[in-house]
Order: sequence, then structure tokens, then C-alpha cells
Amino acid sequence: MGYDVKFDETTPLIKEIHIQSEHSALHTEFEHHLGVWQAIDVYRPAVFWCIIATLTVVLNGFDNALIGSLISVESFAQQFGRHYGDGYVISAAWLGAFNYAAMLGGATGSLGAGILYDSLGPKRTLGLCVLGSIGAIFLQFLSSTPAVLFLGLLANGILVGFFPVIASAYIGEICPVVLRGIMGSMVNLGFVVGQLIAAGLLKATEKMESSWAYKMPLASQWILPLLLLVFLPLMPESPWWLVRKGRIQKAKKALDNLSTTAVNTMYALANIEETLSNEQSSGEKVNVLDCFKGTNLRRLIIAIMAYQLQPLTGNVFFVTYSVYFFTNAGLSISDAFSLKLWLTIAGFVATLLAWPVMSWTGRRPILIAGTAALTLTMFLIGVLDLDAIRTSSSIYAQSMLMVFATIVYDLSTGPLCFVILCEIPAPRVRGITIAIASILTSLSSVIITILIPYGLNIDELNWGGKVGFVFMVLGALCTTWCFFCLPESKGRTFEELDILFEREVSSRKFEDYDVLEGEEESVIMF
Repeated sequence: MGYDVKFDETTPLIKEIHIQSEHSALHTEFEHHLGVWQAIDVYRPAVFWCIIATLTVVLNGFDNALIGSLISVESFAQQFGRHYGDGYVISAAWLGAFNYAAMLGGATGSLGAGILYDSLGPKRTLGLCVLGSIGAIFLQFLSSTPAVLFLGLLANGILVGFFPVIASAYIGEICPVVLRGIMGSMVNLGFVVGQLIAAGLLKATEKMESSWAYKMPLASQWILPLLLLVFLPLMPESPWWLVRKGRIQKAKKALDNLSTTAVNTMYALANIEETLSNEQSSGEKVNVLDCFKGTNLRRLIIAIMAYQLQPLTGNVFFVTYSVYFFTNAGLSISDAFSLKLWLTIAGFVATLLAWPVMSWTGRRPILIAGTAALTLTMFLIGVLDLDAIRTSSSIYAQSMLMVFATIVYDLSTGPLCFVILCEIPAPRVRGITIAIASILTSLSSVIITILIPYGLNIDELNWGGKVGFVFMVLGALCTTWCFFCLPESKGRTFEELDILFEREVSSRKFEDYDVLEGEEESVIMF
């Protein structure tokens, strides 16, 4: 393909507008013709910085998964629980508090992330949060009472809550179209890697009887922040953020640092300016209320619901509380940790498999199939716990279903929701849109995390696997929403998505709609 453009216009302003429009169109064409491996080659620096951004999410995933498994460690229960029968048990109130502390903090952090992303940019925001996280981990490590531990988890939760928001927005803004699905799903991979590290550490320290059985995993949280402090000063700023702030030359330099010479960064810059000029956003301060105006509201609702698919289909149940569920059901602590480790490995492999699957099928089909499969899995887990069916082998069948649920989750709702968060929000309000979606998802996760212990605890309702029936109902509602309301965004540039939303194209017609056909009759919303 070529980049040669000629103009006959004599008016300088008209000529400049036409040149920018043509350059933007050529860059769009260039991106549409890139294959995955070609894009990885010509955007090597951007791919590297996407990986670094994902490392911040590893800390978030590690932090959330760690406490959910530590509650089953005997020395942890001794320190923060009470006598019950022949052992120790952590009260349902504190059990829920430990698990929702990070989520509650994440809701606050997500709000701050949206505001700081617009004012400071992703680079400085991440740096501040990494430094703060190091201090919050000290509070966790030195805690000796449930209240102090809760405060440490809450403080760190606020800070690491910034990371998924910033990483999703940053990745969406520095990646070419063909890589947005893969790189966006790496946010979920970061969560899974964090969970895998936590599971491995807990398996390694399971035989320790001293307080180091839980203090060592807590202390290991310092490794990633220290590593990130090495790379963050060198990270290029988001060119989209720089253009929104009117820093055009710095945006050009950032684009140069995020790609090889095969990319004409002047054309890439023209594409950014063209897209943002349609929103009249350059230099303007972003207001939270802008997310609720015009087509931004529909895009906000889609982002919120895509993220809500995670807690509503049961990820808190089969990820956060899996070890606690296994031990309550009768597995030994060693078998429970082993199963958790294999469960997390299965999730890691599934997330990797999601990359070629989403590149082949798109976003919408995977999410519809994934939510339907999770709904059925939760139903089966609940059925196996009914008194008329339950046998000594039921726990092993439920355990295998937990593993299956994790595989399905990490093939679908886990990674794909972050891809939707990268692609669907309007460029001008991307950071705040992701922040609002993250806040509401954190609040949903907190509510579910509070309620699950009362369903699982042997001194409360003791429902066991029957908790699955709750997520079966929620999952059915999620599947219905996906079918009617979730648009296909695969292969669309941000400019094309703007056009589709402005024309109010039906969510079910996004994939086949030709934006070059001009004004066609469109079905409003759904």
C-alpha cells in the first residue's frame, strides 16, 4: 500500500483539513491490512510496554487471591480467628471483610484512577500507586489483629485498584487494532499470573507451622513494585492522552517510541487528531458527567455490563473462595492447595488459548457462549450438593466443575471484558468510563464476597455447593444481556466505532455494518 497523496485545493485551511483526513484514512487502511505477527513486529515497543503495564495487574491479582487462600492456613486462623471445636475458625464477618477489603479499596481506587488518568496521565499515576503500595504492604506484614490487617488490605486495595483501569486504558491507546484483543486480554492474564504466584507460594509454605506460613506470602508482594520502579520512568506516555492535552509534539515522540520505522507516525498522529476532533476534545478538561451524555451513555452501559459479567457469573465463588469451599467440603488443606494450584494453571492456559479464539471468532460469540456455559456449570455444582444426590464422590465432581468453570471463565468473561473495556469507551472519556465500570464491579464483588461466607460457613447457612444456584440465575440474566445488547468490536478502529455508535446501529449488526455506505437506516440501541 502507498502513502502518496495529492491535493488540488488552494485554500490552506481546507487543504490542511483534507490532508489530515487523508492521512488518517491511510493509517486506518494500514492497520486493517496488518496481520497479528506483522503488528507484533512493527509495534514491538508497544507490545513490550503493554507487558509492563500488565505487570501492575499481576500485583492486583496476587493481592486479591492471596488473602482468599490464606484464610485456610492454620497459623493465620490461629492469629486472626477464634476457637471452634477442635480447631480455629475465622468469623464470617471478618472472613468477608478480609476478602472484600481489597475490592472495596479497588472501588475507591478505580474512581481515583479515572480522575488521575485524565489529569496526570498513566505513567505518573502508576508510579505514585506503586510507591504507595510498598507502604501498604508493610501494614499487612506487621499486623497482629484483624482490624489492622483489614486496614492494610484496604489501603493496598485502593492503590492496586488503579492498575486494571490504567492498564486497560493505556493498552487500548497504544496498540494497533489487530492486537487490541490480545493485549487487552493480557490484563486478565495479569490477574491469573498473580493468582498462580499466590497459589504456588501457599503450596510451598503449607507445611510451615509458624506465622511465616502467611507472613512470607505477604512479604513477597514487595517484589513486583520494586521491579516496576525500574521500568516506569522509561515508559512512553499515551499519545492519545497527550493529544487530548494539546501536546502534539510530545505525542509524536511517544508514537515514535511505541513503534518501528515501518509505521508512519505522522499518519498515526493524524488519525488520533481526526478521531478526537470529532469529539472536540483537544485540550478540554474531561468531566465525569460527559460519560452520561449522548452516545457515551450507551457505551458506558456496555462497559459496565461487560465487567459485571465477571462477578455475576461466579468468579468470586470459584476463584476467591475455592480453597475454603474445598476444605469445608472435606478435602485436606494440602489437597485443597494442590487443587487450587492446578485450577490456576488451567486458568492461565485458558487465557492464552483465548487469544487465537477471540482473533478468530470475535468478542460477542465468546461472551455469549461463555456466560451460558458458566450458568450451566453453576447449576450442576448446585445439583451435586442436593441431599438426594450428594455422595462421597460429589466433592470431587464439584471440584472438577470448579476447574471447568475456571477454564471457561478464562476463555471468555475473564479476558474478554478487558478487551471490551479497551475498545468500547469513547476515546475522550475512556479512562473515566473504565473507572466507573470498575467501581460498580468492585461494589458488586464486595456484596457477593460478603454474602458467600454466610452461605458456605459451617456455623452459618452451610449451603456448600448450593451457592451455585444463585449464580445460575445471575448467569442466565447475563447471557440474555450479551445476546441482545453486546456489540461486536473486533477489527474496528476507534473512529469506526464512533461512527457506529453515532448512527445508533443495533448491537447485533455491528459486525456486518459497512461504515462507508453512508447514512443507512439503523436500529436504535438494540
